[in-house]
Formats: sequence, C-alpha cells, structure tokens
Amino acid sequence: MANFQEVSTFCIRVPDLNGALTILKNALILNDQLADCHPYIYQAACIFLLLNPRVLTWPFKACKMLIRLPIAFARWFVRSLGYNNTGIARNSFASRYQSINYGGNVPRDSVFSGIQSFGAYDEEDWDEEEDIPAYVTLLQIGVCVLLIRCVHFCAIFSTDHRKRPHSPDSPSGLVSIIQLRFSFLHEFSSIFFHK
Repeated sequence: MANFQEVSTFCIRVPDLNGALTILKNALILNDQLADCHPYIYQAACIFLLLNPRVLTWPFKACKMLIRLPIAFARWFVRSLGYNNTGIARNSFASRYQSINYGGNVPRDSVFSGIQSFGAYDEEDWDEEEDIPAYVTLLQIGVCVLLIRCVHFCAIFSTDHRKRPHSPDSPSGLVSIIQLRFSFLHEFSSIFFHK
C-alpha cells in the first residue's frame, strides 16, 4: 500500500446567525456614534446619497472597468493584427495568415475563427448611462432608514437636554446622553435581536 501524504487544509471562520446579528448591532452602534458626533455632516451625506443614488454604483463601476481593461487591450491588439469588427482587414497579418493556411475556407472551431469572432465583437461604450440597479434602490432604503434614525436621535437628545439642567458639554450631561443612547439601543436590540 502506498504512503499518501496528508493534504494540508485551512479553516475559514464564518460567523453564524448570532455573530451576524452582533456585527449588525456593532455597525448600528458605530453609525449612531457617527450621527451623534457629526449630526450635520451625517445628515447632509445621507441626503446627498438619497438625491444622487448613482454615487453608490461608483465602486462597482470602477471594478468593472478594471476587469474590462485587459480585455479591451487584448481586443485592441487583435484588431491591430487585422481582425476587425467589419471582417478581416486587407493587407494585414490576418489576411495573409488566412490566405496561406486556410485559403477561402476557415474551419468552424479553429483558433483563427475564435480570434476573428473576438475581434469582431462590438462592445458597448464605457460611459453609457444605465438604469439604477436594484441593489442601489435597497441601499437608498437603508440610507433613508439611517437618516430617520439620526433625526429621531437628534430629536430625543434636543428634548432631553432642555429638560436637564446640565449642558451637553459638561461631563454629567455627556454621560446622560450616552446612557440614554445605550438604553435605547438595548431596548431596540432586545426587540429585534433577542436570543
């Protein structure tokens, strides 16, 4: 019997449902801290994202362009050899290769026909406007929910500060704000994220 060597493996840890809910809860806490520390900038950014949803597609468009760049370079190289989108160019490398090796008949599944079809493919423009994808609409809904949360928390804090004699800049006023914030988060998380 042969001595087979053991194959080395690795383990990727993926959070379970409770871990995913903890990640979501931590993201909400971070979001609330951002909204609390910079409420005007936060609200302006949310309104900007609601009014200009195409901004949310920019990272995906950049990735798409980076993927398409090598393909466009390869298509440019193939077309410079004479495999154009209108057919084989006269007096080019492709026409000489075809006349020497194939004559007038090119086999269907040959490398030549594959390169010819690759060069003949007419792709769409890179800067064409397209409809807003569904994920952008979902992200817009999420931004709207975050904006409503921010406005709600700002309203709670402004009424809470008027009732208390402490200013929000004093240490006791800041502690009361943080306690109020985390008591609401605890109630919110106990409703939606109970175990």
